Amino acid sequence: MGDTVAKSLPLSDIVLAEIVTEEDTPKTYKFKTASECKLSPKLSKGKEKILRIKNTIYSKSETKDICIGMDLTLKDNMFTPDVFTLIDGGTITYDESNPKKFKYRAPETGKEVKRTKFTLNLYTAEKDTSGNILGYVKLAYPHCEGTPVSFSLKDEDFMVPQLKIKSAPGIGESPYGIDYLTKDELTIPA
Repeated sequence: MGDTVAKSLPLSDIVLAEIVTEEDTPKTYKFKTASECKLSPKLSKGKEKILRIKNTIYSKSETKDICIGMDLTLKDNMFTPDVFTLIDGGTITYDESNPKKFKYRAPETGKEVKRTKFTLNLYTAEKDTSGNILGYVKLAYPHCEGTPVSFSLKDEDFMVPQLKIKSAPGIGESPYGIDYLTKDELTIPA
């Protein structure tokens, strides 16, 4: 059997984040202000049992760890009201005479929050040695649900929401997908 040379891609930046709601009439939110996403698999831990009698091991039985979803923390460098609302689970209303003017109310204390499920798509760029974009890689996380949003306010600094998201695919579904896209297959909004 011969050696196989593994193909590698130099990937950089979150060039676009996209949220697509899982509703009868899906809504899509695209934003370019995300700068970081920490991902960690959510595991159902396996167990190991060893049959040991005195100083001799006779057998070992074990079950493996199984991935049941992903925990993601997405850092957004701007306040994006619609995305904030979707993740946090509250309600937002806009003033019809001034689209920048809004009122957001967090979910009520002490009550169950019904959050909208969504798919989170993150796009990163493959770049050459001159920094030119050759293509994109799309990372898709299905059946996501937001959690209460954390952020801080500080003099002479910008508000940077930390959007905590839990992805929980169903049995038989993949917890995430990674697809390569050519430059022509992705349009980045202005």
